[in-house]
Amino acid sequence: TTKNFNNYFSNDSDIIGIYPTVNPLYQKKLGDMFYSFNYQSLKININNFLNFYRQKLKKNNFTNDVIAIDYNGVPISKVKVYMTNEQIRNFLKDCFNCTYSFIK
Repeated sequence: TTKNFNNYFSNDSDIIGIYPTVNPLYQKKLGDMFYSFNYQSLKININNFLNFYRQKLKKNNFTNDVIAIDYNGVPISKVKVYMTNEQIRNFLKDCFNCTYSFIK
């Protein structure tokens, strides 16, 4: 979740963006929720993402989920990031239940 994101990534990570886990009941209504990171700090990017996600939920009247974000954070399904093979190995040591795939 966004609550423990800093445990796995730092400001030195080259993160492209994140895909939040969206409730399947309203995924079609919300559309693509990929959030692209910019060159600001990790904390600022996460805060901007949370604001983006809250606004999208509020706009579609999913207020109960907006309240839950403050307590639980937003579950994240994927993180798009540039990593070397060594960085991937180190990441997987820290995150046992994480998987990865290469994209082009």
